[in-house]
Amino acid sequence: LKTPHEEGLMQISEITREEAEETYELQPATIHPETTICTNYQQRLKDLVKILSKYQRKEKGIKAMLNPTLPEVSEVEDITSEELYSDIESTLAEFEKPILKHHHRLEHIKERLNLLTGHMETLGHFKSFQFSLHDLGISSSLIIKAGITEDLTQLKKAVSSHDLLTVYHHQIKKGKKPVWSVLLIGHITAKKHMDRISSSYLTDLDLPKMNATPQEAISTFKQEMKRLKKEQKHIVSELRSMGQQHLHYIRVLHEQIRIEQMRKEIRQSFAQSQSTLLIKG
Repeated sequence: LKTPHEEGLMQISEITREEAEETYELQPATIHPETTICTNYQQRLKDLVKILSKYQRKEKGIKAMLNPTLPEVSEVEDITSEELYSDIESTLAEFEKPILKHHHRLEHIKERLNLLTGHMETLGHFKSFQFSLHDLGISSSLIIKAGITEDLTQLKKAVSSHDLLTVYHHQIKKGKKPVWSVLLIGHITAKKHMDRISSSYLTDLDLPKMNATPQEAISTFKQEMKRLKKEQKHIVSELRSMGQQHLHYIRVLHEQIRIEQMRKEIRQSFAQSQSTLLIKG
């Protein structure tokens, strides 16, 4: 089949099960045993191409229009399936693990940076408060809640009606619809009353639990973000370098195994007996 395929001499048509059995009195051809091998190699190489391509420098705008990047063309030797599998195995053994490791680390860094950004935005509402974030929640004797409110007057009025509750606040937004950050503190015995006030006037915020004040936590997170961004930049540089050196070759292997897979899969379009193979086209 190799020559008809490469020279475009024949367009192969599928022989259905009914056609094979009723018209030709044959059986549908069996799946080539190496089809799954090709599928596995193709997907793994495709993943590496996708990752490395993501971090390559690309011209944008007018520069890209005036100087488009032309696809690199390579001539490949006519090799056997076994030789192709061997080339792919050696390439995957050298590059798959480090590329995937870098990729997963970048995904983790991205998630962590997003989390820290959210924490810092929320903590910014409370940086003027002096309390330990570790104390938030319910202890044996106290309940401490952090949140924001748009109705400070009613909140303070509700708190003042109970001797075991107190509230601290700081305005974080002025104008026609002002907003305040609030720290609501109450004795454990006033939990029901505190819950009613919270549900009516307070939007609870999820602050990180740690042994630090909000301002100290912000400083800590800033340092962590600085370190993560530095690591992120280094990993991107590593992947970019690997792509510049090896991406084209990995693309070539991917195209070769894709064609090999097509050759293996086309066998399912045939009909066969113990000694005969029927190809329709």
